[in-house]
Amino acid sequence: MLKNEKVVARYDEVASAQKLQQGYIYCYSVIKGVARLLQEDKDSYDSSEDLWASLPTIPTPEGYITTVVVPLNSRIPIMGVSSRNEKLRRRTEDALERLLADAPEPPDVESLRDLKPYSLGELRFLAGFSALPRDLLGRFTVEATNGKININFADETVMGAFLPEIEPLTEAIARYRESRPFKDISQIRKVPGMTDDVYLAIQPYITVSSSLYYIFTEAEVGGTRTRVSAVVKKESGKIKILKYFEEAEEFYAAGEDSLSI
Repeated sequence: MLKNEKVVARYDEVASAQKLQQGYIYCYSVIKGVARLLQEDKDSYDSSEDLWASLPTIPTPEGYITTVVVPLNSRIPIMGVSSRNEKLRRRTEDALERLLADAPEPPDVESLRDLKPYSLGELRFLAGFSALPRDLLGRFTVEATNGKININFADETVMGAFLPEIEPLTEAIARYRESRPFKDISQIRKVPGMTDDVYLAIQPYITVSSSLYYIFTEAEVGGTRTRVSAVVKKESGKIKILKYFEEAEEFYAAGEDSLSI
């Protein structure tokens, strides 16, 4: 009986490892597929109608695969606190103050100026960020996005915090882009209530395209879940995987645009 129990236990370990490995194969294959979709997207603007932005759940013989892709400049570039551009630095600090006003402890902005977190997960361990709810933490990015916000993907909270000039218009902007994604930044002037003065004030800080994307994918194989994420860069029509995380937690994917996973 003891030998039989050992054999069964070893079999279960091998079966579990096989499921895990298959999950990683699925996830990595999906990331490569998404990278190809991004590479083939020749539009000069990002849109929620793009194939990479609306990927369905994929059924498999053993379970399913879900994927979400997030243009990272739809998040607040938190490392702007160390920017040499004084206006960008102040704007980032003000956005931090607005979003984190109710945090259990204030963020340690000084420590951010001296550190360069490799990922949003690492940022979570810094003072002022450890107790943040996942959806709030996911509204920041540690990637270098040139201090511009993608108005085709940023949610109302991000736009209102980083672009306070348009805070009264964020709902109108979100509603407008549902049927007419912005093909260039000047089209935001068509949003009811937008004035020339406001547009000129936000012009240096908005964009409609991204060069950095976050891909999060989860595969379930026979009841075993595998999660993988990656940060990819699109440059000169080519895609490069900059960062790759196995057993990943979904930070950027949390919040208003998250999948039910």
